Amino acid sequence: MWLLHLLRKSFDFWQSILWKSGSDSRIVVWKKSEEEAYQEFYPKQFYPRTIAGILLSVYTFAIFGLTLFAISHELIPNFQIRDLHRQSILTSIRLQEIADSLNQQTQYLTNLQRLLSGDPDTMLAEVITDISASATMPPNGGTWKPTSIFTRTGTPQSLINSTNNIFTDESDPALSPPSPNSLRSLQLPAMAPVQGIVARNFNAEEGHYAIDIATSEGLMIRCIGDGYVIFADWTYKGGHTIAVQHADGYISVYKHNQRLLKHVGDRVQARESIAVSGDSGEYSSGPHLHFELWNNGLAQDPSTYILGY
Repeated sequence: MWLLHLLRKSFDFWQSILWKSGSDSRIVVWKKSEEEAYQEFYPKQFYPRTIAGILLSVYTFAIFGLTLFAISHELIPNFQIRDLHRQSILTSIRLQEIADSLNQQTQYLTNLQRLLSGDPDTMLAEVITDISASATMPPNGGTWKPTSIFTRTGTPQSLINSTNNIFTDESDPALSPPSPNSLRSLQLPAMAPVQGIVARNFNAEEGHYAIDIATSEGLMIRCIGDGYVIFADWTYKGGHTIAVQHADGYISVYKHNQRLLKHVGDRVQARESIAVSGDSGEYSSGPHLHFELWNNGLAQDPSTYILGY
């Protein structure tokens, strides 16, 4: 009880000094060494300034507190801390992927330039050796000799329309290409590359040269026919993208994958898994496969070539 009594007296004392402007109380600063008053203050002189200071302090703390509350609960439009943090992480990852992609493309173009100038380097020779090892051996004990290589610029239109002349028989004076049986023609209509529902159809007028197949993440994307992988990389719009060159000038393109299972130069068979479905790329709004089919540089409506669509 004595503590409450003490607090009450202290409260009354400061209230009479700081709040009661008409009070006769005064504050005296006593100088003990000289046994006399050093200075005197009257509460009514400080009343307006005290009120203004308290109001300003309350206003400042209120604004500061409301701001912290709004930021922590993401109540301020276009100022979501979590979204900004997540976006910064995604941006850094994409920048790293772009840098890696540019390095690979630079190395690819350098190797291609050396090949065309007649001075292929060791790395490109190894790639050609791997591809030739998987190809059908020529008759009469001949050996394959590379006469051309895949080229790419990131768009299916610029890809070479046939792979029948990748290797030629060194034993043949005319350097004739191998039999077309080394790469079988597409069996059309082909099985769908993945199970799903067509969410968007082919529309050349809108610049949508594909069908979008809505599906779940983590499913296997299967190649529609025999061919060679001529593009397997990450792109800003299409995410993880892979393209396969087939016989008779056909090229199939698979975009927005979660990850790729094949590399450039790999030979793939019909119905072989080449990627895992996902939602990568800026032009993807959900898990789906963006499937394109080209023939001699012209976009085809895949729904007319795929069973069930």
